[in-house]
Amino acid sequence: MLNPALEIIGFTIGNDMSARDIEGENALYLPQAKIYRQCCALGPMIRPAGTDADPTAVGIWMTIERAGNVVFEGDTRINPMIRLFANLIGT
Repeated sequence: MLNPALEIIGFTIGNDMSARDIEGENALYLPQAKIYRQCCALGPMIRPAGTDADPTAVGIWMTIERAGNVVFEGDTRINPMIRLFANLIGT
C-alpha cells in the first residue's frame, strides 16, 4: 500500500489469477485472460510498513482446504523478487 506521496505504508499478498487457456493461445491475449470477476484476490490482512527491519525477509504461506481436507500447502519468501519495491513504485 502506498500513500499519496508514494511511500510504502503497508504490505499485503495477492493471488493474480488468469485464464490460462486464453493466455496460452497467444501472449498478446493477456489482457483478455484477466477480464473475469475476482481474477485478483488481495489480503486478507495488511502488514504495516516498519514492523520488520527488512520487509524482503517476510515469508508467505498458504493452505487450501476442501471439505476439511488439505489439498495444497506452500510457502515462499519475498527476497527472490527481481524488481525492488522502488522500481515497482516508479520512484
